[in-house]
Amino acid sequence: MIRPAAVTDLPRLLELGERMHAESPRFSRLRFSPAKLEQSLRAVMGSPHGFAWVVENHDGHVTGVLVALATQHWASEDLTATDLALFVDPEHRGGLAVPRLVNTYRS
Repeated sequence: MIRPAAVTDLPRLLELGERMHAESPRFSRLRFSPAKLEQSLRAVMGSPHGFAWVVENHDGHVTGVLVALATQHWASEDLTATDLALFVDPEHRGGLAVPRLVNTYRS
């Protein structure tokens, strides 16, 4: 099931964020800050232009997330969407989670 992320999902989103950070060759060179990630997620979730959606498995366990934000383009007043993070637990990859998250984001 795909649904908007809730504040109650934050502990799980922090776990996923830490896993994403550790797995990424680029991100893993930076220090991981759970406090900064939580601050960023709360800002996105509280923004009218924020997008934080999760995918749950059949047991209701959050297994993936897509976080994005629409902001004005740096040289225009038009809004442009920017994805900030897309991550699915490795043991839940290969299914329809990513395409479903991306399709929700696109629509």
